Amino acid sequence: MIVKPSYCGSFQCIASRCRDNCCIGWEIDIDEETAQFYRTVKGEFGKRLEDGISREGTPHFHLKGEQERCAFLNDSNLCDIFIHLGEEHLCGICREHPRFYEWYEEIPGLLDWTETGLGLCCEEAARLFVSESGPLRLTVEWESEEERRQWEKAVKQPRTEEAAYLLSILSAREAAFQILEGGGALQENEEDSSPSRSGLADRIVQFLKLAGQIQECLDDTEELEETAGKIRRLSEQSSERFNAENAEYSEKSVKNPELQEERAAYFRQLFAVLRQLEPMGEFWTKLLDELDCSVEELLSLAAARQEDGTELYERLVEYGVYRYFGKCAFDGDAYSRAGLAVLFAVLARLTDLNAVLRQGGLSREAQAEHIRLLSKEIEYSEENLEFLQNAFWEEEIFSDQGLSEAVKALWGV
Repeated sequence: MIVKPSYCGSFQCIASRCRDNCCIGWEIDIDEETAQFYRTVKGEFGKRLEDGISREGTPHFHLKGEQERCAFLNDSNLCDIFIHLGEEHLCGICREHPRFYEWYEEIPGLLDWTETGLGLCCEEAARLFVSESGPLRLTVEWESEEERRQWEKAVKQPRTEEAAYLLSILSAREAAFQILEGGGALQENEEDSSPSRSGLADRIVQFLKLAGQIQECLDDTEELEETAGKIRRLSEQSSERFNAENAEYSEKSVKNPELQEERAAYFRQLFAVLRQLEPMGEFWTKLLDELDCSVEELLSLAAARQEDGTELYERLVEYGVYRYFGKCAFDGDAYSRAGLAVLFAVLARLTDLNAVLRQGGLSREAQAEHIRLLSKEIEYSEENLEFLQNAFWEEEIFSDQGLSEAVKALWGV
């Protein structure tokens, strides 16, 4: 069984047309099987492979010149290994990037399955993501009808506590999707009394509350079966109801000077923490400088443009939930994964507002570029990911209350 977002099948590397080539500035490790094959290549290209690969530690391609271009990236920005040896002899990273994978294997009582997707640090992946409409749509590919039947049977009646536990995490993730998409989160429209989907801020706040409650379940119980039962019941309840208290803030006016000052102070604290990340390019430092000096204007702009592209920001949170939330089944850390998903959307919203403020407008192409740059900064540095995972536990600004206030400031009334 393979799970993936519906748009993944449309992806194709744009090669030399890419403006931020993944063969420039990245030290790419070579898997052992491919490295061994490269040793067997004879002739002039075999000599070039020998010269262009470092065998110190994990084998990796040498980077050349000030631009740090891969030794096998030619003047047309095409890969000479691909040209000379074929796609089948690219190393694993070069062949699969920007795809990511999560393998669920050898879990007693469950079939093995794989979840995959496209990382958003890639220009073309970000373009496809922004071009989508509506929520993140996942597709399932089955090897056979028998595999489908076995899976459905295992889900309906788990045979082991390990299976029940992992399935409860997946049910929690599904509840998160339903909340973010508005399932069970209905409000009455004041004009016609018909039910309508609640605002994005309401839905994200409710999602953060669910993540906090799931974290409590993971922290408070040690037996897998007991934890699975608690999480399953919590997920079922959360996907069926809308907690009306999340809408209380809508009575507060963003024109309230004290509220605005509190929110501006919050964001400046947030930017101070984010400055501790390792910059993956000039973009990051410049962005934080611009956001820091324009907080008040950005918050006013957010209030005036509440409905701008909310589908995209919802989908960004869902992307983070899909990619990261399942990992909590193995390390018990649900909250930082939920927080990371929300932070990604918060930063995308701020970056978009900053573009409107400084350039007078915002195109889909610009939004895709913002998402790509943010993904590169946050997702594609192990050091930055580790820093943020710790910060969600240590920094007050990353508490569910703190993040909820940020969400309300950017998508609330």
